[in-house]
Amino acid sequence: MASDTLRGETKTCPKHNVASERIFAGLDYLKRKSPNISTFSMQGILLWTTNKTSEYLNACDQKTRDTLITKAMKNRKKVADLYQQKRKDIEQNWLKAKTTRVKAKERAIVADTVTNTENVLKTCGYICKSSCDVEKLTVGKTDTEKREALLAQIKYYKCINRGVVKGSLFYVTSGGKPSSQLASNLKEIVDKLNDDCAMWWKVLVTKMKLAPQKKVSAWN
Repeated sequence: MASDTLRGETKTCPKHNVASERIFAGLDYLKRKSPNISTFSMQGILLWTTNKTSEYLNACDQKTRDTLITKAMKNRKKVADLYQQKRKDIEQNWLKAKTTRVKAKERAIVADTVTNTENVLKTCGYICKSSCDVEKLTVGKTDTEKREALLAQIKYYKCINRGVVKGSLFYVTSGGKPSSQLASNLKEIVDKLNDDCAMWWKVLVTKMKLAPQKKVSAWN
């Protein structure tokens, strides 16, 4: 049960979200009516409408109305500068948070790569680079040992894959795929990465051949 303090603090809170929905409806209308309108201008229009500023000014006498309008005009630049500064602060904080997330993700990828590399070397003794390596990996092993070795290789390649190999080849169902299916998937993974690597080298060599060569004097 809510305490008396909490009840007192929330007594004036609205019991519905009609006001916020009305503001979002106003934002949607302004964006469709004036696609190039700034956020600052939309804020001013919505505050003017929501607070019923026009009705308040009309209820004031002429002198008070002129004083308020003059004061608002003088303060416009100050308010605009505060808005721009707040916007810059938000953008900087967002970029800082994004950079932190990216660095954390990169560290996690490196740690995952190191862990899987150590595991595959400990389990298998080497990393499969061809279909022949995959065949040799399963020779003289029990089905349990084959599965453990194949999974170690697949997990290693999963952590270094950068979109070259489709994700379905790395899936391991809860029931467990048979060793033959895991071996087939590993062969396809290795072949695809080898093809991608060969293509990358071919492009690099072509670019080096087409690039203008700088003449080097024997006396330099």
